[in-house]
Amino acid sequence: MGNSNFARISHDYYPTPSWMTYGVLDLFIDKQGLDNPIRFDSDWWEPACGEGHICDVLKPVIRGKEYATDLIYRGYGKGGCDFLKQKEAPAGVEMIWTNPPYGDLAEKFVAHALDLMKPVNGSVIMLMRNEYDCSKKRMKLFRNHPAYYGKAVSTTRPRWIEGSTGSPRHNYAWYLWDWRCQNQEPRIFYFNKQ
Repeated sequence: MGNSNFARISHDYYPTPSWMTYGVLDLFIDKQGLDNPIRFDSDWWEPACGEGHICDVLKPVIRGKEYATDLIYRGYGKGGCDFLKQKEAPAGVEMIWTNPPYGDLAEKFVAHALDLMKPVNGSVIMLMRNEYDCSKKRMKLFRNHPAYYGKAVSTTRPRWIEGSTGSPRHNYAWYLWDWRCQNQEPRIFYFNKQ
């Protein structure tokens, strides 16, 4: 895919456009019970909350209590919290939802979130490149993972840097895991910017 010729932003801080979060919520808003990885009545945790872009969309829709943390304090939630060093999720949390840092940290975020949610039969929702599940070394998180539910693919490419004028290069998807729905065939959903 080549290099972008742009320097990476410190700590991979790329705020999630609100339409990306609304898009996946709309796919599941009317689904009930076990066939829905989004826990609309549960407490939830955003462990890379940044300035609260995902939280601002979820708060009016998810009725449970919000926990928002980040390694770097950016004016929202609690700063100084290294998600990968957390031994357990906050009490009552049944869903971890975030846009994780990229590279090797993304895989560590997913694996750690799955470990934290397993004891409570919780859900994990992570935003990553659409082809993230195409790596042989990551099959343990997808095809070979009992809680893998599927992915919701955005048919509109997000613009990560506000005010940028170049064409976005990559497609992204929300990856979904749900420990209540083990060993099911993964599903693919699609949404676009409205």
